[in-house]
Amino acid sequence: MDILKRSALCLALLSLAAQPVLAQESETEEDEEEALVVPIEVEAPELRVQQGRSEYNAEFIETMPTGQGDLADLLRMNPAVEFSRDADLSAGAAALRPEEISIHGQLYYQNLFLIDGADTTSDIDPAASRRTLRINPTGDQFSNPDLFGPMGGSSPQGYYLDVDLLDSVEVYDSNIPVEFGGFTGGVVKAQVKSYQGENTFSWHFGMQRDEWEEFHINPDDVTANERYNGVYTPDYQKSNYGFTLQRGLGDNLGLTLGVTRRQSRFAQEYEDDADIVRMVEYEDHIDNLMGRLDTKLGNTDAGLSFRYTTRTHDGITSDTYTGAFEKDHEGFGFTADFGRPLTTGTLDLKLTFDRVSDSIDSDSNYFVFQQYREGIGESRYEGGYGDTQQQQTRVGLKPKWSLNPLNLGGREHTITVGGEYRNTRTYYERDEDDISENYRCVRYIRGMGRRDQD
Repeated sequence: MDILKRSALCLALLSLAAQPVLAQESETEEDEEEALVVPIEVEAPELRVQQGRSEYNAEFIETMPTGQGDLADLLRMNPAVEFSRDADLSAGAAALRPEEISIHGQLYYQNLFLIDGADTTSDIDPAASRRTLRINPTGDQFSNPDLFGPMGGSSPQGYYLDVDLLDSVEVYDSNIPVEFGGFTGGVVKAQVKSYQGENTFSWHFGMQRDEWEEFHINPDDVTANERYNGVYTPDYQKSNYGFTLQRGLGDNLGLTLGVTRRQSRFAQEYEDDADIVRMVEYEDHIDNLMGRLDTKLGNTDAGLSFRYTTRTHDGITSDTYTGAFEKDHEGFGFTADFGRPLTTGTLDLKLTFDRVSDSIDSDSNYFVFQQYREGIGESRYEGGYGDTQQQQTRVGLKPKWSLNPLNLGGREHTITVGGEYRNTRTYYERDEDDISENYRCVRYIRGMGRRDQD
């Protein structure tokens, strides 16, 4: 069922008698006046909705307000997609990390993200950020690292793509086709723009500042929140800009290229375990490069899409690991696809490769805890977590044979035969050892003496 199509609105201007003394005059004028009908054409973008499936086309994406321009902001208008309430807290307003999404109440790291048919979901322990979010809603500060969540968790989205570069986005929340697998939530399928025979160029620029931000609070919650203050709300300036180019390179070759950047610079108060408060300057930016080459080889349609994304941000780990750090997320990959019509139907083949990684560059690999500093106005903790590197590499092969429709029993049936091979490898490593020392005070026990311990 198609909705949000062109509609016509009618406005009617009616005259009414306001005072009894003007009743006769109003009746006379009523015969002379006629209702004025003004047709107004309203053109709205098209959103295709079927049972369990929503499709956002390029026109819809272009005209809708999408905030920072990431995929999560586009899906805010989908009733089947839910967002964490903590993600909207003012303390995380300056961070660029895309918000996590839940489809039909499933865990946010159980969704499948596809770009040009490639599984780009990151499996680098995304559930670890769930533990981190209890302490820091943005997921960018690390909780106390351990062997099970040393990086604070990666985003389930392997690429922080910009929706301006997309031709369409499909969301499956139920009745999901059998061709998708490896998840228990929903499917978000994105398709990069392809050359359609017309040379085009477009660019965009946007900006957000903390002075322009407002938070709407339910009146019933105002009294309960009067004891809170906004000292941890950052002073920030965010901007996003980029361009999209489509150009023919020959009779049968076309190029689509898009480059975007989102960046944020902000200052936020930091408080350590000794209640010492200071202002810290942060920087966060995301770069995207996406493109596609399309050609025709005889009766075969061939395409090669490529994608690259990187995010770099700095910060302070926590009130425990006080050493500064810089964290990088990087993803790059490609999809080669071929489509050939046959007498019995259409044969499609996709070959995909993607590699995503998360790394942390810490100021120090030495950490020390000194209990004697407690109560004297100094932090008991000092040092950093060290340097780490995590990486995931995935290759896939997906053939698909769509047979011509068959009419059986007065109904049309479509049979599709296909398969998928997917191989994923991950690793975690440290280039150097991490040193951790703990110094604690020991109580005096009669007859046993007293000594320092570490």
